[in-house]
Amino acid sequence: MQFHKFTLKAQEALQMAQEIAAMKSHGDLRGLHILAALLRQKDSLVLPVLEDLKINLSALEHSLSRELNSLPRILSGGTIGQLYLSREVIEILDQAQKIAKEMNDEYVSCEHLLVSLSQIPSSAKSILNAYGIRAENLLASVKRIRGDSKIVDEMPE
Repeated sequence: MQFHKFTLKAQEALQMAQEIAAMKSHGDLRGLHILAALLRQKDSLVLPVLEDLKINLSALEHSLSRELNSLPRILSGGTIGQLYLSREVIEILDQAQKIAKEMNDEYVSCEHLLVSLSQIPSSAKSILNAYGIRAENLLASVKRIRGDSKIVDEMPE
């Protein structure tokens, strides 16, 4: 995993995902945590992309919160140092890197993470699919918003 090839906003989202998992005393980092972190970021392309797709963000956040609250908790106090990367998160991060490469971007950004979440089997993908959010429409929205611009440094957002 080449985390130095993630934009600062993508790195911040992953850090926030870890904090969400620790705060909820979850033992492993999952796609749900990444999705929750992406939805909390106000200055990435994630919210504009979802708004472009006419997604009811409050309903999406409510479904996500309900799913996060149903995850098992660990009793040891859940600090970030004790979190494990779930297999799905490893696949999500790998897929995000592939998507960035396919889009001719040099860095993985938040929108790559979102598209990846819509592709890799997980509870996050199930929630996105329930709202009609699929990789194809996410990619089309990203292209509409970004145009032909490419991500060539760690601070494009």
